[in-house]
Amino acid sequence: MKTPYLLALLSLCACSTNNGSAPYSCVGSGPGCNPLVPQQPNNFINVAANSNSNLTSMWARNEAQVIAYIKNRLIGLNLEDTSEPSYLQVAQTALWLSTASEEDIDAELAANRDNVHRAMYVYNSRLNSCFDDNATVSASQCFINWKTNASYLFNNAVSALEMNAQILDIDNATFTSSNANDGAVLKFGINESGKIVSMTVVKNGTDETEFNRYNDTNEFRHITNVEDGTFDSVLTYDSVGKNMGLRYSDFGTYDINSDVVADIRNNVPFAGGYPEKQIEPNNIAQNLTFSGKAVGTVTSYKNGGDNPEVIELENGRAYLTFDTTTHNAHITSAFDNWYTVVIDKGDTETINFENYHENAQGYDMHMLSPVGVFEDPIEASTTTVSYYGPDPANGVPTEAVGLVQFRDCGAGVACTGNYDTTPEIKLDMGFGVH
Repeated sequence: MKTPYLLALLSLCACSTNNGSAPYSCVGSGPGCNPLVPQQPNNFINVAANSNSNLTSMWARNEAQVIAYIKNRLIGLNLEDTSEPSYLQVAQTALWLSTASEEDIDAELAANRDNVHRAMYVYNSRLNSCFDDNATVSASQCFINWKTNASYLFNNAVSALEMNAQILDIDNATFTSSNANDGAVLKFGINESGKIVSMTVVKNGTDETEFNRYNDTNEFRHITNVEDGTFDSVLTYDSVGKNMGLRYSDFGTYDINSDVVADIRNNVPFAGGYPEKQIEPNNIAQNLTFSGKAVGTVTSYKNGGDNPEVIELENGRAYLTFDTTTHNAHITSAFDNWYTVVIDKGDTETINFENYHENAQGYDMHMLSPVGVFEDPIEASTTTVSYYGPDPANGVPTEAVGLVQFRDCGAGVACTGNYDTTPEIKLDMGFGVH
């Protein structure tokens, strides 16, 4: 009873002599269906990337990492041209192949056949048979056939290339802090291998404080004595985007356990990403419906500046929709221990607070103003949303992160910052969606 089934399987890999009319196109004299079989992966370990993944899920590869990855993928390929190739050119061509037409591939083959050969081999070593002397289809058609008939393998290869073969220097990414006092910015520092080794907090544009990363953890230490490693404070970077798998952006909270950086509080939300992957709202090409998480704190100064009451927002769920007609974003963030925060963000902004939930500490965290829609312009309120995607030119974001800062000192009352005379409720929130 098993024989017909076995014959059916074998027929899928039967080579043909009429330009690949078998279900999976045969290539030349070699085993025609080999390109459809997952290749044995090369043993490639990117130590720097593994270390970085303990901090953030953002894709981050410098030039050295891209070259190392391509070199590894080319193991086993032997061409007549034995000169050292341009590994970065191979990487760029491999990424380009993911969307190239058969005609475009033919033109590139005519211009630099060996480079295209290497780029195809990076996808799957068995595509080497596309270049057999006795191939029954062109190398370009062979690749397109494989892309179509082995879409699972192709899509996996494209994901691996997008992660490993494009240069994304994470030290170019910036993360804005929701510290309402000075809007501090966070920046990673990397070493030659691309490993994140430091974090710099920049205040007021020029005031920089550097923290050195401790081993492969999410802790960064402010070193006071380089010789013996003495430090006086620790910055802890807690990414929430890491658990969501964000690729081009990140958000979460950070702490500094001393006053080495003035006015930085605990659980300070941050959000940001790669500027080269950012898409401006006016350039977004399709409506969006995203979901994700929200984090942050609420501080009450109802009892004066010496006795602030602070709660960490719990179980934050974030939802974002974007309308290309109005270029407006509608953001909803719900929490188990405070209001649901509803924001409409466009050329103008409104913010509303709904469905109050008590907190475990028993603090009175109700707004001082009557709850309702706060119309733009909202005093001492800022909402920022940044959209990111793999190809900003096509206007299709795959993720977004943002910050919300809000201060309420009562209906018609201007916030002064003097909490002894002007009670205040302050919200610092970050969110990420995809």
